[in-house]
Amino acid sequence: MIENISFIIIAKNEAFAVEKCLSSLESMALKNCEVICVDSDSADDTQAIMKSYALKIENLRVIECSGFINAAVARNVGMTYATKKFLFFVDGDIEIYPEFIVTALDRIRSGKADAVTGKLMEIQYTSDYKYEIRRLVRRKHMTKEKECLVTGGIFIATREIVEKIGAWDSDFVRLQDFEYTSRISRIGTLLQIPEFIGIHHTQEFYDRSWEYFRKGYPMFYGRLLRKNFDRLYFSIQLLRGNRGLATFLLFGFVLVIGLVAIVLSGFTILNVVLVGLFCISLDFLYSTLIKRRKFTQWILHNYLEPPLILFGMFQRPKCDEMQTHQNVII
Repeated sequence: MIENISFIIIAKNEAFAVEKCLSSLESMALKNCEVICVDSDSADDTQAIMKSYALKIENLRVIECSGFINAAVARNVGMTYATKKFLFFVDGDIEIYPEFIVTALDRIRSGKADAVTGKLMEIQYTSDYKYEIRRLVRRKHMTKEKECLVTGGIFIATREIVEKIGAWDSDFVRLQDFEYTSRISRIGTLLQIPEFIGIHHTQEFYDRSWEYFRKGYPMFYGRLLRKNFDRLYFSIQLLRGNRGLATFLLFGFVLVIGLVAIVLSGFTILNVVLVGLFCISLDFLYSTLIKRRKFTQWILHNYLEPPLILFGMFQRPKCDEMQTHQNVII
């Protein structure tokens, strides 16, 4: 029996997957739980599917949002209606496994964690969802149970830690899950367990590097660094997760040392250029041959993304005055 959970399910244009998400909940033995579905102004049948489960799942509510809306805003809306002891933040394209919930609650109730996450099996489909393309495991690094600093937006947390943390930062259009869970790990215990949360049903992955840069997403990485600049280990882990930024900073360090060497030891600019070209060549071979990145991806993520990240460290929030409208459908 799974008890006292507020399931906060957010979705936008996820008609295919949200059906699987809600169907997985319908099949569970739930007691004193509630399901809060937040539809982010979908243009497909997402909201209709949510409403169709009102008679199948006890205590199901559907909230419609419009205006300024992103994942952080949607989760904040869902939180305002949550009343249970535990909150489970779920994306609408996740088919949930009850075994994860049982294990996560056991860890929380035993005092080992304030919030728990796991890994995901992912199925990628064609654009019309008619055919499977591939299956893979997300978060492969979760091979043992241990504390972590950040995680994706799918996790179970206690009401106490959520109330201490407060709202999701709606200014984070990107990395809002990392920003929020970094606040959990700052004052509490965020635990990862090597169990599958469920199945992520999504479309085939396409390289969206240009869109990623056009929308300024790298700058949110910089904001995340700025908000956690006082946590040295946290910053080191973020750099480990972004080899492009680490490489950029390393080359900057080499450049500074080279310039100092020119002044103090009579090195020539040619010496510094040759060292720099050697480092870039090694980085190119590592990225293309070992990491299997395309040439354009290597240039974008290793040499164009880092300056945007550093710029983001000084960028101010812009979403304070934007309005979100919500309507309780059920």
